[in-house]
Amino acid sequence: MDDTEIQLCPRITTVSKDGHADDPGQQVKSNAIVRFSIVQSTVPFGRLKCNTNLNMPPSNWLSNSANSYGLGQFLSHQAGFSSFRMANMFPDCVGGVDVVSDAENIKRLLKLPYSRKSVISMIVHRIENTLLIDEFDVAKYLLLQEEADWHWLRSFIYENILKSLNDSERKLFLHPKTREAFQQKYLTSKFLYHSLQSGEQDDAARNEPHDAVPNDCAPYTPLPLAGPVLPEPTEEEHFPDAQQTNHMFNRNVIWTFEDIRMLIGTDMPIFGGANRPCISLRLRDESKPINVLTGIDYWLDNLMSNVPEVVMCYHLDGIVQRYELIKTEDLPRLENSEFSPQLIRNVAQNILAFLKANVTKAGHTYWLFKARNDDVVKLYDLTTLCNAHGEGSTAADEMVVPGEKEKLPPKDPAQAGGETGDENHPTGGQNPFTVPVAMLLYTVARNMKNSVENGNLSASRAGAIRTLLNNCIQLLPKEKYPQIVTSSHYILSDLHIPADTDPGSPKFNTTLEEDDDENGLDETEDEATTAGDEPGEQQGRPGNGTKLEAAIKS
Repeated sequence: MDDTEIQLCPRITTVSKDGHADDPGQQVKSNAIVRFSIVQSTVPFGRLKCNTNLNMPPSNWLSNSANSYGLGQFLSHQAGFSSFRMANMFPDCVGGVDVVSDAENIKRLLKLPYSRKSVISMIVHRIENTLLIDEFDVAKYLLLQEEADWHWLRSFIYENILKSLNDSERKLFLHPKTREAFQQKYLTSKFLYHSLQSGEQDDAARNEPHDAVPNDCAPYTPLPLAGPVLPEPTEEEHFPDAQQTNHMFNRNVIWTFEDIRMLIGTDMPIFGGANRPCISLRLRDESKPINVLTGIDYWLDNLMSNVPEVVMCYHLDGIVQRYELIKTEDLPRLENSEFSPQLIRNVAQNILAFLKANVTKAGHTYWLFKARNDDVVKLYDLTTLCNAHGEGSTAADEMVVPGEKEKLPPKDPAQAGGETGDENHPTGGQNPFTVPVAMLLYTVARNMKNSVENGNLSASRAGAIRTLLNNCIQLLPKEKYPQIVTSSHYILSDLHIPADTDPGSPKFNTTLEEDDDENGLDETEDEATTAGDEPGEQQGRPGNGTKLEAAIKS
């Protein structure tokens, strides 16, 4: 049985207040370009017969041949601090995109207005004009670790977070490991393998080269050998959790959602057949209606991968009942799971504005946190907290979830201020993000310097490179990382006096003053906020506070 036997559901229309169907204001702009993919092709889709028992694992379950299509990633998704891996894989995109993150983190943030009971816990860093966002499982990294690990943060959470929460709100686990959740996950995994059409896994398909689609990010090239060979940071220096996980996403995608550009990683398998070459596949319990959070999840997954349709397979106790085909644009209007794409768009824009207004310091680690049943999302500067531990400082900004009562507390500039420098070296090296952030600053700066054509370096790009390297030097202790610090100084000196300068007739006019206005503004703004101009004081002014509060309104 193939995809021709699946009937498309009748188009779902809505009527706006003025009587016009399908209000254009509810539509959103979305485009996705695959930057890199480890899967060889779309998964050949085979429709299952009615009464197929999904409880029985298929013969190809977890096999290497089936996993070549990326199906195994469904059970092994443990992204960890994946933004660091993606940023190091594509340093040319850092500064050119607004956000680098796992797709699951983006979905969790965009579902905030509909998920008051959920816990949000994420680590945020700023590299140039790009935000790196990673899930931070408090239970995994703090409560279940050795007592000596991250003692300053553990103490802060106990003293300032847990004490203010009731018993039900203290459940900080992001992924509750219930028996029902495990059963559903394994049932869905077996369903995906069942749906892999037999006879399609020939050697030619498996031996296809990995898909790497070019886009507007410049390709990464090694430094030329005209000068000294500059050192590469080790994997342990690159990533905060190098020894815990090395997860590679099925696809790394440049996703443009309205005016927001993101580099995301996604593991969603994409199926295809002769008549429908690009579909997502979902398993649904016939006895349970789809809820709004699941509908948003399906919709965002399809948008992030440019998938036009989703095929729903309905089952009862693991026995296949029927199929249903739904267009992506109709997912927001499904019965019992209606949601507003416009609200999701507003949430995305407001969260980005909130983070960019407050995550301002290069090298600082920020914690975005919302407790269960809380209406307020709080942002803590953990680097400041680490140094001020024991002094009662909280250094927190707050953002109200759209649709809830608004609240923006006053901010103490003394707590939020401070420059990048020695404060980034917590006693005993307790902040595990400092070195990976510094190495990423170095990698991005080195790539920017190397990607210049004909040696003509624009003034704004030269300023951005100087800012990145100066912050890198401030973050790294030169006694422990002499090669990287020395290399950073070499690149800085090369900005002033290029290595190929002829001493007999030196020319120092290789820096072009003309540059694209938009890029120039972005670089100048980022240099101003990361070079130690006390951005915390600017954020604390009433004018900016009023503006931020207005931007959060839905």
